[in-house]
Formats: sequence, structure tokens, C-alpha cells
Amino acid sequence: MAERLRVALVSDGLYPFFAGGKEVRLWELARRVAPSEVALEVHTMRWWAEGESVAEWQGIPLRAVCRPWEMYAGPRRSIWQAMMFALGSFRLVATRADVVDADHMPYLHLLPLWLVSRVKRVPLVVTWHEWWGRDYWSEYLGPIGRVSAAIEKLSARCADHIVVDSPETFDRLRRQGISEERMSLVPLGADLESIAAVPPADSRWDVLYAGRLLSHKRVDVLLDALALLRGDGRDLNCMVVGSGPEEDRLKERAARLGLCGVSFARALPEQASVWALMKSSRVFAYPSIREGFGLALLEAQAAGATVVTTDHPDNHGRLLVDHGSTGYLCGNGPGDLAAAIALALDKPARPDDLEAHVRRHCWGPRAEQLAAVYRDVASPKRRRGAGS
Repeated sequence: MAERLRVALVSDGLYPFFAGGKEVRLWELARRVAPSEVALEVHTMRWWAEGESVAEWQGIPLRAVCRPWEMYAGPRRSIWQAMMFALGSFRLVATRADVVDADHMPYLHLLPLWLVSRVKRVPLVVTWHEWWGRDYWSEYLGPIGRVSAAIEKLSARCADHIVVDSPETFDRLRRQGISEERMSLVPLGADLESIAAVPPADSRWDVLYAGRLLSHKRVDVLLDALALLRGDGRDLNCMVVGSGPEEDRLKERAARLGLCGVSFARALPEQASVWALMKSSRVFAYPSIREGFGLALLEAQAAGATVVTTDHPDNHGRLLVDHGSTGYLCGNGPGDLAAAIALALDKPARPDDLEAHVRRHCWGPRAEQLAAVYRDVASPKRRRGAGS
């Protein structure tokens, strides 16, 4: 029997301690990778409580590289958190692994991991969710954005192999000079069986949003759209699920607009609670203008909701929507979103179309694809050198 491949997974966030798209992806794939073939170990910040002994995460060993640091400083990612996580990543020099697989965010940790991979003589795989580029970095950070764009480009060069989860990100990396031979496309999926088993929530909603409350998610545009719809005689109720730096501002905006039918929920006890809300909502509105894949959209489709999202080029979630069949695409303004929500309410997606669509996206084959990537990049020569 062949010896199991040892893979060290590195991510600053970890579900359910932190419920973002990349964290859910790691959760879903890690528990499906066959343990008889691949032995996983997760290296992250110490998300569990101080003094609490957490040795495993769904049966996978956990290792803390540093204490938890807030990921956001105001509306932006914290540079301090990225630096501390990067310093903590040097601890992987003490681990035994045949492959190191790290999320590309928050970038700064990839250089230490590259050094560790060279010392340990093991390949570094980087999972890339979205490519920003100089223009977006400059918009996000101003003049210092040029430095961040250079770090992004350098980070891609650190990887021996890159895993991407959307065709659009694959193409953007290819246009940056990354050869196709150095990349593998492993799309995200949905837990179709678990979603199907969840009963709808007792509450009923016309519109649902679930995700981080960040500026590029543009929940403020959703609130403005709801105000426009109310002016047209559609007084809709809406649930906003999530937390983030925009939370207080959004609540104030909803109150100022007089949207009494809008409720906010910071966090739900488990992912199944979000799926239950999706099943009890008519429309899942996601006005984001930047998504690496749009996992929440796929889960909402699997739950039977009609999704509405923007047709912005940086929103890769738009690729999950066949306009008029599996959901609706719209422009970026409140009027565009309001019109699309009204259309979705009047002409919801047909269940047969949604079922045929989501069945092409399940996690099982994705886990097999990822395990195959690990086997391909971990040559026998490197495996003999691992841990030395």
C-alpha cells in the first residue's frame, strides 16, 4: 500500500470560526479528500478560545502559527494582520509535509512559505481565488496600491503550482505570464445533499442577502433598491445576514431610508441555518462587484432561490447565472438592481433549470481533482526529501 501524501494546508481564516467563501471551500474540500490517500494538517491563526485545547478540525490536526489578529482595519484588510501571519508562517519549517498548500490571501505569508518550501525541498501550491491587478489595487489603497500590485505579482511567482477556482481567474493569471502548465482549475461546488436535507426556515422573506458586510459587496445599493421598489408599491421584507466593517453604516442607512421590513442578523449558528433561509426566500440578491467565484450564489440556487447579481467583470459569480434561466444579471446602480429584483419576483427561476444547473457543481469530484493535483506536484524525489 502506497504511503499517504502529507499535505500542510495554510489559511489565515478557518470555518466555522470565520465564515468566508475561501474558508467554506477549505472546509468542504478537506473533509472530502480521501484520508487513505492524503494526510492533511491545517495551519492557521489560533481561532479557538484562549486556553482551549483544540487538537483537531473535523478529524484533521490543527496547528496555530500565531494568535488571532483582526483581518480588517476599518473597511480594508489589515496590513498588520498580514505581517503577523507571515511571520507565523515560518513555523512550518518544523512540520513534515510532502506539499504545502496555501491561500493566496493575505499575500505576505507566501514569501516565508516559499523559503520554507525551499529549505524543506517540497513544492508550494497556492490556491488563487481572484486576481486584482494594478488598477483595482490603486482604487483600493490609493498610491500605495502600486506596491500591493507588485506584491501580488511577486506572490504568484512564489508558487510551484497554482490552483484556481474560476475560469476567469485562470485567464487573468495566464495573461500575467503564468503558464497553463503551472495552473489547475478546481472549481468550487455546493453541498447538494446537505442543502436538500435542510427544511426551510419558519420565517419567509422576499429578499435575502448573506455574506460579509464589505464595501465591494454593495449591500448599500441593495437598501437603495428596496427603497425604490417601495416607491413603486412593492414594500418587501428583506433579511441581511453577515457582519463586517460596513455593519453599523448599513443599519443607519436602512433606518434613514425608513426600511422597516429590513432585518439584520450578525451570525447564524451553522451553515445549515443560512441554507434554511435561502429556502424560505424568494430572491437571493448579491450586488457585489468583486467575487472570485460566488459560492453563496451557487448555494442559493441549490436551495431553490432566484438569484440576482451584477454583470460586473470582476464579479465572477455572474458566470453561474444564465440570465432568465438560473437567475438574473443587472447593472451596478440601485435602479438596475431594483428592476432585476422585481423581474425575479414576477418570473422566478424554474426548479428544473436550477436542478440541472447545480447538479454540475458538487464537491466530491472537486476533492478528487485537488488530490490529483497534490499527487502530480509531489514528485517521488521531493517526497523523499520532505521532513529532512
